[in-house]
Amino acid sequence: MSVGFWDYISLGRPQWRGQTSILKAAFFLIFGTPDMHTRLRNSYVLNQIEQLELPRQSRVLEGGCGRAISLFWLARHHPDWQLTGVELDPLLARSARRAAERGHFSNVTIVEGDILGLEDRQTYDLIISIDVLEHIQDDVGLLRQFRQALKPGGYLVLHVPRRHQEMWRWLPVFHRHGVNRYTREESTAGGFHKVVIEGHVRDEYTAEELRQVVEEAGFRVMDLRETIGRWGEISFELNNLLWPWPFLRYLLALLTYPIAAPIGYLDIRQQPSRGNSLLITAMRY
Repeated sequence: MSVGFWDYISLGRPQWRGQTSILKAAFFLIFGTPDMHTRLRNSYVLNQIEQLELPRQSRVLEGGCGRAISLFWLARHHPDWQLTGVELDPLLARSARRAAERGHFSNVTIVEGDILGLEDRQTYDLIISIDVLEHIQDDVGLLRQFRQALKPGGYLVLHVPRRHQEMWRWLPVFHRHGVNRYTREESTAGGFHKVVIEGHVRDEYTAEELRQVVEEAGFRVMDLRETIGRWGEISFELNNLLWPWPFLRYLLALLTYPIAAPIGYLDIRQQPSRGNSLLITAMRY
């Protein structure tokens, strides 16, 4: 089984139940996740998972699950699996938990917390993490925690962005596109306080660097490939044409959606000869 066209279009749709805004709920219900890059990277990971030989009643952990896009897809396609997502961002964690509860995803558990505090031992058949490792200062340390949490013979599937100096861009404005530290105001019972979200702590990864950190953590690498090729990059850029101005970007994203979505699907249906991200699959032995 792989991510089909309608699977791709509907990725993120279960999140409509997790929204507190009617407009956001309607958007997720109609379009799924608004971000094309999220669709692309989750689709690549899901396609890879579907190629693995996993037990019928697998236990799966996603470190840094965000809106739990992949977990909800897996929950529908593998109802016998037990899926756990850990997310540091409280707003995303609460949104994913509401979506799981209101959507009656009984096999999905969302934990609000730091994945660096993982204490499980030989618990999971599969651990996935999607565009998280580049945010972690001690990346090898986190991978060692993942290894301890996996059963012997369990799988690790990681997706990370490629070193940005090596990335291919379509439009010149995206040559200065990056991910940095930022703050956001979050409402609480006592008013508002600022939440600091960390951006990339390193210049992403080359393929060889990714292989090295995974092997240093004690894994055996089974597969390492590039993802998000030219079609995927074009889809991403169409979706983010006005990225310096968030409000205008969202309006334009709606207008470009009919073009950006199918173009992105073309990307996951082929193996890019050169991609802007990396996907690695490893095993605990």
